[in-house]
Amino acid sequence: MSNTFDNATTQEPQPIQPAKPPKKKRRWPFVLAAPLAFFLGIAIGASGGDTATATAEAEPTPAKTVEVTVPGPTKTVKVPVPGPTVTVTAKPAGPSGSIPGDGVFLVGSDIKAGTYRAGNDSGNCYWARLSGTSGELGDILANDNPSGPALVTIRSSDKAFSSARCGEWTRVQ
Repeated sequence: MSNTFDNATTQEPQPIQPAKPPKKKRRWPFVLAAPLAFFLGIAIGASGGDTATATAEAEPTPAKTVEVTVPGPTKTVKVPVPGPTVTVTAKPAGPSGSIPGDGVFLVGSDIKAGTYRAGNDSGNCYWARLSGTSGELGDILANDNPSGPALVTIRSSDKAFSSARCGEWTRVQ
């Protein structure tokens, strides 16, 4: 065996073949499918089953007297015209002659000024004449925790009256 190389038996290296370019993706199905889906959506939306219908209720109009002349015997038909609809709203009740029990009552709109006697004389009653309704201590003009029958004079200059556990107050003057 010889260590010599025979040039005739050696092969020259083959040139490297360039890689095949990747196949182009077909875009035409998407180009066709997108507008088709868009118009299909519009068609479905337009044919949707919206069954809501707007109804308008007309105000009734007064009937009028109409005279019609027809060949043959003459006949006059009179239709009564209904009068206008009148809505009567009751006036709100004025201030009461009694105070129903617990709460804060505005003088002049909820209650009248005057002298009142409490219905509960158990000794657990509290009342206050108020110059305002802010809840501040300075709003209290006069107050009491009577141990027996309670009597209070509410003035027209008072803003409010507060009562707790006194029962119903009855106006005596």
